[in-house]
Amino acid sequence: INAEYMGMVSALPDVRSLLELTVSGLNTDNQILALAEGIRDQQCLSLINLSGCTFSPSGLNTILSALEDNLQPQVTAILPKVCMDYPQKSYSTIEAAEEALEQLVCGTNIQALLV
Repeated sequence: INAEYMGMVSALPDVRSLLELTVSGLNTDNQILALAEGIRDQQCLSLINLSGCTFSPSGLNTILSALEDNLQPQVTAILPKVCMDYPQKSYSTIEAAEEALEQLVCGTNIQALLV
């Protein structure tokens, strides 16, 4: 994880009213895990766009868990399709991946979109 990225993540808890966050270029689950910890206390966050990142279903679960703690009535997460590609199962269509993602967020305050 590079120093510039870590500086951004470590500054997130000091931001009190972050409404939207767009992050690109993250390509390891460790970076996504650190980002998830940084956004966990962002209670005003209503949109996070990670479409320019690459991470696994494990990273996805961590991000979704952090967003579930958000007090907003709805949080929109824009995610890359690759985050739904499990080692044993890769969805052949975006629609199939979206359906599986919908099942993951069902009953939460998260609206998740795959791109």
